[in-house]
Amino acid sequence: MKKFKLAIAVAMAAFALSGCSTASTASTPTLTASANKDIVGFGATLSSWNSHHVADKSGDFIPGCCYNADSSLKSWGGNFRYSDVVLDNGVVTGYSLNLPAKTKLDDAKAAALAELPKDAKISFFFSHRGSATLEATSELLKPILADPQIGDAKGSVDFVFCSVASDGSFGYNPDNVNSIWVKLGTGLEAAKDATC
Repeated sequence: MKKFKLAIAVAMAAFALSGCSTASTASTPTLTASANKDIVGFGATLSSWNSHHVADKSGDFIPGCCYNADSSLKSWGGNFRYSDVVLDNGVVTGYSLNLPAKTKLDDAKAAALAELPKDAKISFFFSHRGSATLEATSELLKPILADPQIGDAKGSVDFVFCSVASDGSFGYNPDNVNSIWVKLGTGLEAAKDATC
């Protein structure tokens, strides 16, 4: 448990450094945020997210951190499909999507896009030795993410594909994408510097 709690702290620091801010679950959603009740993944209100995901209630993890227990995910996801959930003004704007070992890149891309509304379109995909990033945009997400307290008027979302080894080290292997960092879009130039 201590190793996973440390991993959560590192992940939250990474989100903060990437421009995402964590907010308490008590933040008040804006009128714009409350209009996104049909969005259940990225961009969902906390209540919509919670109605479509099963939160861990064991008390071993930070409240609101971990959802959808899955023992097949081993240690890199703490046995949860979703972890490290980040809120901005009551809207889900970041999390880790944990996948089974040896998930191929194409399957990981499909899992990533399933987190967005059906109107999402891929803006770009960029890979290098350190990671791969897919950025997608959604017209349905634009008004939600354009909230001044979130600040992404493009409605863009980045998926950073990573491979986590059993010892907790990060890298990128397109034949073993078992962790995806989901966050607000940063554009192609920033994606070129992304690492896991």
